[in-house]
Amino acid sequence: MAAALHAGQGEIELTVDAYPGQIFKAAINAMEPQISADTRTIKLQAVMDNPDEKLLPGMFANVRVVLPAQPDVVMLPETAVQNTLYGDSVYVVRPEANDAKGDPVLVAKRVPVTTGEHVGGRIAILSGVKAGDRVVALGQNKVLFDGEPVVPSAEGPLAPPAQIPTN
Repeated sequence: MAAALHAGQGEIELTVDAYPGQIFKAAINAMEPQISADTRTIKLQAVMDNPDEKLLPGMFANVRVVLPAQPDVVMLPETAVQNTLYGDSVYVVRPEANDAKGDPVLVAKRVPVTTGEHVGGRIAILSGVKAGDRVVALGQNKVLFDGEPVVPSAEGPLAPPAQIPTN
């Protein structure tokens, strides 16, 4: 997941050909508020100590921005999240009781969630669902209501056919 970058938040690591294998570190202290439309880049300013005066004006450097570590988050398919006037929610599958054979009866419970970034067809869930929860990913918009019994499918998500049939 991508992280937002702010002045004072990240650091820069740079290397120069004159000192192979040595990494110099600098702290980001300012940045342009806009992305350049023609180069799609952001200008950053960083400050660093140079006590040995190894780095001199005119030297070329390879620069890498190091973002702070991000906490682990639950990622779900975007299709699992229902967006309504009352907020975002998902259906979590939970056992409610046992049937006559003693097998658990699974039901879908609507759980409000707080969502984060969208990445590659998936969405970050910041609160409401924890790792390991079973979530309904498809079909909930048509027939599902809170407390309805569900049967998990062994099949994966629907995929388009290899060849579209013609009449």
